[in-house]
Amino acid sequence: MEKGKDYEKLKPAISIWILDKNLFQDVDSCHLPFSVYNPENKIILTDHLSIHVIQVPKWKHKGKIDNEKDRWIYLFKEGRNTDPENPPEILNTKEMRQVMQVLKDFSENQRNYLLYQSRREAIIKENTIIKRYEEKAEELKKALKEKKKAFKDREDALKEKEDALKEKKKADEKIKSLMMLLKEKGIEISDER
Repeated sequence: MEKGKDYEKLKPAISIWILDKNLFQDVDSCHLPFSVYNPENKIILTDHLSIHVIQVPKWKHKGKIDNEKDRWIYLFKEGRNTDPENPPEILNTKEMRQVMQVLKDFSENQRNYLLYQSRREAIIKENTIIKRYEEKAEELKKALKEKKKAFKDREDALKEKEDALKEKKKADEKIKSLMMLLKEKGIEISDER
């Protein structure tokens, strides 16, 4: 709906679930309509939103079709055993012939549909593998960077230690040479380090 339009222009949202197994075992009804309802205040929010559950196994054919709903359920239940070129009288309406033609076209195109689905799944798997590879490569890069940093830190620490040792050695040599000078001058100092 566009800005400024009247809510009355909204079309109802109706979901139809056609089930080949019974969802509600304890209910005898084949057709179960649900709506948005507040049980506490017994208020239906809107009739523009509903879910219709059709439990096909619960439908009982009484020999005669009285309404379009029964005609559709008959198609759902018996459609796969029906010849679209020569439908039974129950399904021999313009609308049902059109539906059966669409189903026939769909089943003929099912091979193409399955090929499409297989290709789509392969692309999804390939993209997943590529993404995982890229994530692992990124993790390895990060780990390598951390190891390089740790190695450099260790090298820097060793260099600092070496520099400190060199400085100590220089200081020791300087002290030793000063001590020798003092000794030559006749001044004796004990080395108590």
